[in-house]
Amino acid sequence: MLISGLLNANALFSELDKSKRMNFKDKLVTRLFRILPNLVAIILFCTYILPDLGSGPLWPLVVNHHAELCKKHMWRNILLIHNYYGFEEMCLTHTHQVGIDMQLFLVTPFFVYAIWKNREVGLFILAAFATLSTILRFWVTWANELSHVVHFGIPISRMFRTADLSYILPTHRATIYLTGIAMAYILRYTNKTSIISKPHRLILWVLAYVLFLSTWIGPMNMASYGFQYNNLYAALYAALSPITFGLAVSYIIYAVDRNFGNWFGPLLTWKYFTVFTKISYAVYLTQFPIFFYNIGKTKYVGEYRHYMMMEILETTAVILLSIALTLTVEMPFQKLKKALLDIEEPLPAKPDKIKKPITISRKSELG
Repeated sequence: MLISGLLNANALFSELDKSKRMNFKDKLVTRLFRILPNLVAIILFCTYILPDLGSGPLWPLVVNHHAELCKKHMWRNILLIHNYYGFEEMCLTHTHQVGIDMQLFLVTPFFVYAIWKNREVGLFILAAFATLSTILRFWVTWANELSHVVHFGIPISRMFRTADLSYILPTHRATIYLTGIAMAYILRYTNKTSIISKPHRLILWVLAYVLFLSTWIGPMNMASYGFQYNNLYAALYAALSPITFGLAVSYIIYAVDRNFGNWFGPLLTWKYFTVFTKISYAVYLTQFPIFFYNIGKTKYVGEYRHYMMMEILETTAVILLSIALTLTVEMPFQKLKKALLDIEEPLPAKPDKIKKPITISRKSELG
């Protein structure tokens, strides 16, 4: 969510700097062409094709059940509002992130324009909304006894309530997204020639590691045998973890951008990551149908092994199917989008003055 907010805001800041306005309509059309074709293809596959590809003891539960839900509710996914209807009635629950991201994208121009027009007022508005989102997470988690961590002995009902009342709602996920918008402003408009002294860098790196690790391994005790749920502890973690994690990641991004990112620099700028970005959205969409297929057709209870944390065959299947989805669905629709938006229009010419027609190429400003 942080990266999404950063990239969306940076694109809008760039457009405001160039033309003093935002062509949000074209950006929205481009985003829909990017999101919907793959999403609709996966929904149709899981609804009408996947149920006939196998069988097993859990097949009705993990495959047929989702197919029936999609027959009833796929329209919610297509409208990108499915995250408001709860996990138990959602077609392909793993796609909730697409809806959240789209809804936050729609309000991004408000924050970006406010910051661009008046830095102090805009940043105050952004901070106020981020604070409200934090308070909302704390209150809802505390009042409803939710848990954003799968703790020892957690009831399934608590997991569903956490998802429905907090995790899949953009109002609860806004803090980390707004952090990304703030980072876009910092990276674009702060002085890149300013130098942070080495002692200060060391302090900031230590702080970043502390924030990152405290978010990641802080709730380890919740997985311990005999853990007793505490709604105050759960509420504090729900409220603060997006902030601590967001600050740590933001500093890493800032350090890499300012060329003192240590080993993060070569890692995050590795050229072959650009290859994965081509299929990353398809990977996100295809992995759960593959999980459902493998779980549904399993006919025995296996013994756990550590290597099962990284299933080679399953991972390979995800990558191959993601490449196939990208080549057969996403790229053709990107070509279609370009054909619709990048149109060459001939300028009418007077025959007695201009011998040859002049062609003016109208390009969209979508990057």
